[in-house]
Amino acid sequence: MLEVLNNIKKRSEELAHASEEQVESGSDVGNKVTSGSKESSSTTHQVSASHSASTIYTAEFDTSVISLNIAVIWFHLHEYAKALSVLEPLYKNIEPIDETTALHICLLLLDVVLASCDASKSA
Repeated sequence: MLEVLNNIKKRSEELAHASEEQVESGSDVGNKVTSGSKESSSTTHQVSASHSASTIYTAEFDTSVISLNIAVIWFHLHEYAKALSVLEPLYKNIEPIDETTALHICLLLLDVVLASCDASKSA
């Protein structure tokens, strides 16, 4: 199961990176076309449109749920250090994650540090 989830996560990250490159190359073309005109509003519109498109692609290929599931598996296997190594990066970058998923990450992180008897981290 861990191997399958890691493969899915890797593939999703690759797709996100490829989509991000596609959006960036599209915005470069749009900027070249509009930079010759005297209207700067169309350039601004193009840049903001490409930014919102990259945000959509990032949300579409979000790997936080996959990572959470990997951490849950490590937790149930009593591999707390491995679960912690998956959860800590998620916790450090928790702001863009869906609220429900973020709550699950926080609660599992608390369970992991309590189960590993590390009271200082649980604080």
